[in-house]
Amino acid sequence: MCMSQREQRQHVIITGDEYDTSENDSIDSMVNDDYEDIFDEDQDHLDIDKADGNYYIGMQAYVPYRHIMLITNSISAPTFFKYSGNRICGYLYRYSVIRVSNPSIDIIKLSILPDDSYSVITKTHWLRLVQRTWKRVYQERQKVLINRAKISSQRHFELHGQYPYGLNYMPSLRGMLCPSFIETH
Repeated sequence: MCMSQREQRQHVIITGDEYDTSENDSIDSMVNDDYEDIFDEDQDHLDIDKADGNYYIGMQAYVPYRHIMLITNSISAPTFFKYSGNRICGYLYRYSVIRVSNPSIDIIKLSILPDDSYSVITKTHWLRLVQRTWKRVYQERQKVLINRAKISSQRHFELHGQYPYGLNYMPSLRGMLCPSFIETH
């Protein structure tokens, strides 16, 4: 969850005489002012019609009875880079059309359905999957290069024209996700 510490403090229930409503109200107004600043700055992005197939930075929510992900809110790239992640997440959460139980900021691809609802595909998930897989493939590549640099491997290459078994294949981008899909299906 991406709540700021100020927002987390708001959710704590305080009882007794020490509770100061004026201090809590000032924190509320300060937080709301932050979000209103972002809202005012990003008004042009909110007012334009979203295009089918375009990528956006925003939040999405799963709608169980339709079995789809819908966009709840999005933000322009310049505004996204201007503010901290917690502030952006709080803004997207507060100004969303659907309340999300576990808000997160993602890169999403918009798909406008025939009933004019805005369905999305979460691209951040796939980017993380590719990054994680590439990290593993890169480590395998480094091991192959280290083993190919050994004198015995170099000698084998000179005599036979290829590296020893296990070193003749260099892992690459092509096919790196294939084992992931075979394991899951």
